[in-house]
Amino acid sequence: MCSDLQWLLYYERLVDEDALATHLTDELGPVEAYEISRHQEGHSNETLFVTWGDRDLVIRRPPPGELADLTGIDVGYHVRKEGGSPIPPITEEKVEAEELGQKTGKGFYDYEARETSETSQADGEAVDGDGADYQPEDAGDFDWLRVQARMINRAAFLVGEGVAKPEEVDTGVQFGLGFPEGICRRADKIGLDTVLEKLETLHEETGADRFEPHSHLAELVKAGTTGEDAGQGFYEYDTDDEGLDSYHNINVELDDGVLAIELDRPSRMNAISGDLLEEIDDLFSTVDTDDVRCVTIEGVGNRAFSAGADIGGFGGTEPTDMMDVTPAFETVNDFPRPVVAKIDGYCLEAGLELALACDLRLATERSSFGAPEIGLGLIPGGGGTQRLMRVLGETRAKELVFRGNHIEAERAEQWGLVNRAVAREEFDDVVAEFVDDLHNGPPIGLKVAKKVMNEGQDASLEAALAMESQGFGLLFTTEDMREGTAAFAEDREPAFDGQ
Repeated sequence: MCSDLQWLLYYERLVDEDALATHLTDELGPVEAYEISRHQEGHSNETLFVTWGDRDLVIRRPPPGELADLTGIDVGYHVRKEGGSPIPPITEEKVEAEELGQKTGKGFYDYEARETSETSQADGEAVDGDGADYQPEDAGDFDWLRVQARMINRAAFLVGEGVAKPEEVDTGVQFGLGFPEGICRRADKIGLDTVLEKLETLHEETGADRFEPHSHLAELVKAGTTGEDAGQGFYEYDTDDEGLDSYHNINVELDDGVLAIELDRPSRMNAISGDLLEEIDDLFSTVDTDDVRCVTIEGVGNRAFSAGADIGGFGGTEPTDMMDVTPAFETVNDFPRPVVAKIDGYCLEAGLELALACDLRLATERSSFGAPEIGLGLIPGGGGTQRLMRVLGETRAKELVFRGNHIEAERAEQWGLVNRAVAREEFDDVVAEFVDDLHNGPPIGLKVAKKVMNEGQDASLEAALAMESQGFGLLFTTEDMREGTAAFAEDREPAFDGQ
């Protein structure tokens, strides 16, 4: 028999996808917050413990301790009480002490403007009442797998009982809880066998029912479907390195020579993560260029091409590793076929850098562009400073980077940042015209043109002209040149085949 939750989710799935995300959030969010608050073993100061929990949970914004202080600890307390859900001891103590969060000046963190706080650090030193002022390196020995294992176990219940599919669970936690990555996808990366072992250990140690592994999780592990490394877990993974359907952050389709790519992270406004960059780099590095005439890149959803870099998606990355981000953009820039960016909505930060790595940029009039990294004390790190200089010139490029402001599509077209800025109802037709010209053009001629123009801009005029002459002479030897001249003489459209 279906549970009330199952029927409710089934109904909401038919009516409203946003409501589905809301109910999945209600189902999984409390599991995370409760487990953090109960993970007290070995910690003498429970408030400090909650701080440690927040410091480690880089997979979400905002962390549960800050969120509870913002909304009011008593609110969560009464919701749990009325719903018959277990209430963590630390939450009961905060309510009894009337330490309810920001509205009372103190909750899990201290917000009172005074010199010292009664909440002490583990070493006994007082801390200022500045609220949540932690750093990621302060996480200490917080057992992050304990929290995530419980959430994954709950996700296994939802999937196993037919309440929701893995992709629906992941969409719910991404939209509702702000996770940059779905909990089922996260589980497959960790390894379901690792998760199961953790739950079994905790269940044996504590005897708590909440750690009892759900049968669906146990069945997946027993069947050997333990995640990415095994080729299947909550999701199936294509083990063929050449498969275009093996990616998780991008959708790829190759149809009649047009390689269509979608950035598929709509819950994060298609923000650029490290995983997404790796997939783009892999695709452009491994796809058979003989099968491709041109490429298009766009964002899923109706809000953004890409709103920038997903800071959470780079959690734990060392500064030296961030210096290696650029190669993915270079792979796009150097691809031997024309690449078109289809921009509808926000195109900011790393999203703008990806668009700049493309050869042509088409945008809707409602789109906006910017390099606002300076507001974070940063500069563009994926080629933005250099490509903006080459595309816009020094004056406009420095205005965009130094001020960090957005510009609308009309100005972007005036500046030469995009090739066209058109109304949304005209956008698909304009894109089709560009793609048709590129698809039907001479593959070798377009390859040589792109190479000469890309490399020539960094060379002296003399060297660039020499490259152009060499390319021109090379193309005189191709069958495409002969087909082009014959078609012109016969007053017909040429049929180039890349020979």
